[in-house]
Amino acid sequence: MRLMINESGTAIDVIEHVILSNLWEYYILEKPDEHGVVLAIVVGDATEMGSVWMDHIEPHIISRTTDLCDIMPAPHWSWCDDPVSRDAQRDTRAAVDEFQPYR
Repeated sequence: MRLMINESGTAIDVIEHVILSNLWEYYILEKPDEHGVVLAIVVGDATEMGSVWMDHIEPHIISRTTDLCDIMPAPHWSWCDDPVSRDAQRDTRAAVDEFQPYR
């Protein structure tokens, strides 16, 4: 499992990464339920979060791993253990703390 954070600070746990033959990527966020449905970030024509029926995509999988150390994060997301990501989060927090609304 690896923690991923988006530009607005939402953090999610990614447990698996899947690539289909059409090169769409799935960042799986939970284990399948009793019907084989998982929550995932899907990177295809757009980047969306939603439910995915694993039986539907299974025949098209060309890559599947739970070893996420060499996987790039989804677009507009970063890994929380990435030093660049931590620096960016720190810079964002500092900018928010220093922000003074116009009066």
